[in-house]
Amino acid sequence: MLITTSVYLWICFSAVFICFAITGNAYATDAQEHIEKAQKYLDSQEPGTAIIELKNAVQKDPANEQARFLLGKTYLSLRDGASAEKEISRSRDLGLQREQWIIPLGQSYLLQGKSKEALELLQVEPGDSRQLQGQILALYGEAGMLSLQRDNARSAISQALELALDDELVLTSATRLALLEGDRDRALHHVDKLLAIAPDSIDAWVFQGVIYLIVGK
Repeated sequence: MLITTSVYLWICFSAVFICFAITGNAYATDAQEHIEKAQKYLDSQEPGTAIIELKNAVQKDPANEQARFLLGKTYLSLRDGASAEKEISRSRDLGLQREQWIIPLGQSYLLQGKSKEALELLQVEPGDSRQLQGQILALYGEAGMLSLQRDNARSAISQALELALDDELVLTSATRLALLEGDRDRALHHVDKLLAIAPDSIDAWVFQGVIYLIVGK
């Protein structure tokens, strides 16, 4: 039986499409394996090795928003604000939900001293949970401190405490403001609450050390 030109072309294009589909699925599977390995390394406090795995995942699947987000978060934990901003922004552009990226992206700005960008980003929207609202306002307050807008910082963090009094990020920002304003009692109050909910918080222990150093303990 003779094969017409149109049938021949259909067969060729179908074969190509199937090959791309299979290859794409293989890359996605490989990327997921790298992500899972990276998470294990993060759980065992090996961020450097986790970054290698996540870079491999991104190389295999550049559009993998979760790989890029986790990579950005890992850079954030190492206080590499520029690299964190790059990867978290990319994950946002790829469709990651706002509630996942807004706080770490804001933190990446603050690490780089980008107070203007942080103030523009950190806006509460209808539908945000109370905790997310509190975290956004707390970071807005941090950006206010960074840009020497003390009144705005105080107002934002006060609102944040009303919304999410027992949130680690909110208490961290509140402690930092109290120390900046020289209110040791208020700072110690926040630190005690912070250590109660987050005993492994490095910021909390540093704050406590600073307070005790000031009062001579």
